[in-house]
Amino acid sequence: MLPKIYSWKTENVLYGLDIPYKVISHVGYDFKYLSKCFFTSFLFKESKTTRFINYISTLSRRQKIVDTCAPIMLNTNNICNSNISIVSGVMDEVPFSTIKNIRNKSQILIGDIQGFIRTKNLDNDVINLHIKDTANSESILKFDYIKTNEEEVNFID
Repeated sequence: MLPKIYSWKTENVLYGLDIPYKVISHVGYDFKYLSKCFFTSFLFKESKTTRFINYISTLSRRQKIVDTCAPIMLNTNNICNSNISIVSGVMDEVPFSTIKNIRNKSQILIGDIQGFIRTKNLDNDVINLHIKDTANSESILKFDYIKTNEEEVNFID
């Protein structure tokens, strides 16, 4: 069984360790690094790749969302069974219906919290919301393990 990986950084590690895997990823027509990826992304000709601008100062990091790609819509017909599945979105691209379908086909489901707590305000600044205040509050309950950093842990219970 092949694990499904939703992060090209994780995929690069698995490639180097010679671990079998499958990647499901969405990019837009403007994705510059497609030829550098070890996997094949689903290319959306109608939308751009999710893209941020980072503003870094000595005090904090600020991000602005510039473009967003289409969400990853998967049903149980286009997901293979796997021992381990990793959902590693960046911001809102993996809806609850897709999470439920991945959960049904996976023995262990691991998620990166950033894709579920990130949202944008009216100025397109990227902000984190507590998971209970997002449309993803039910998604978190489907995971066996959640990856978080020191800042993100404040947005989950």
